[in-house]
Amino acid sequence: MKNEQMKKIGNWLNPIFERIEMVVLVFFLLGMALKTFFDINVLLMVSLSVLGLLYFVKAFADPEGENITAFDRFMHRVVFYLMSVSVFGILFNLNHFPGASIMSLVGGVGLIIALIVVFIIKARHGDASVYDTRFVRRMIYVAALALVLVVSTLFLRAKERASNAPVQVEAE
Repeated sequence: MKNEQMKKIGNWLNPIFERIEMVVLVFFLLGMALKTFFDINVLLMVSLSVLGLLYFVKAFADPEGENITAFDRFMHRVVFYLMSVSVFGILFNLNHFPGASIMSLVGGVGLIIALIVVFIIKARHGDASVYDTRFVRRMIYVAALALVLVVSTLFLRAKERASNAPVQVEAE
């Protein structure tokens, strides 16, 4: 698709974005419960896929707010790309697909760097309405979940390697 078409779709979704996001997050939590108790992945996979696509399309939309600079547009696009990568990394991680740790790590660390930049911008320009509290909270939640899954995966792999290591017994 061309950027103009994606921008039209993103701007069309802009007014209803937060409602769609809330519905998808409710389905995500329901999917997590179903995966935990009944080992059913379908709702979890669908909700995370929709959320990742929603963040990707939102990256093309015009940011809402007043006095929007070119850098604000750039940060808006980068943050939503990183959130999309993080969400797909979470999806891959929960389904044990290859490349999950890399996607989650790149998205999570990128979001932390973007969060630092957003805080610097908010400190310099108090009227940075593009970076409202929902935007910042969304960044924090996605980055935290992605990085927690990366750390827990690495911990579980190290524990698995330690349990599979041969035990050496010294002769007396």
